[in-house]
Amino acid sequence: MAFKRVPQKFTATVNEVTIGTGDKAITLGGENVLPLYSFDAPITNKARIGVQITDAGYDKTVPALAAYYAGAETIADIAKKASEMPGADFVVLALEGADPNGEDKSVEECVALAKEVAAAIDCPLAIQGSKNVEKDAVLFDKLAEALQ
Repeated sequence: MAFKRVPQKFTATVNEVTIGTGDKAITLGGENVLPLYSFDAPITNKARIGVQITDAGYDKTVPALAAYYAGAETIADIAKKASEMPGADFVVLALEGADPNGEDKSVEECVALAKEVAAAIDCPLAIQGSKNVEKDAVLFDKLAEALQ
């Protein structure tokens, strides 16, 4: 019996999002097929790789991370190394220290850190908040003003 391929229908649509500006901008999403099912329908925007860093630095107890980020003392240095990682398309800065239940870094501190990171890298930057709704509402307003 011959195999007859029946394309899978994915009823939802993944929204298309562009991060970055100019020639470094990348577009994510936009498909309406199951992930990696390019045989059912064309995938418009290829998968991209983001490297996540946190405002706390990296885990120095992991030998491979310690070796890769050796010499990177500031978060901006770590971001620069992350952006140079082979295959990396963008950097994600997680502002975990802004969480009021943790370090509770001030909004101004987080904005200054994000500006340093943005200046240090030459690829798109995505920012993840502290997962505290009230703090993130204020934080993202200030970040949007500072990082046009």
